[in-house]
Amino acid sequence: MCRDFDLGEQVWRTAATAFATYAHPRRSSAGGSPKRLLVDFLVAAHASLCAARLMTLDSSRYKQNFPHLRIV
Repeated sequence: MCRDFDLGEQVWRTAATAFATYAHPRRSSAGGSPKRLLVDFLVAAHASLCAARLMTLDSSRYKQNFPHLRIV
């Protein structure tokens, strides 16, 4: 099992950019506050930058914001 506690600046920046892209239209269109958590974006950003793929039961959650990420 791989444990990577230091995510690095690029992972945080990628997650922040993707979360902002997701959250801004929701807030602007009276859709209310974002329903997804920043941690979802951190997981996906880490997978897209540091791993070859992401294993999840909810692929739709990640496909829109991380289209190049391989979902298993």
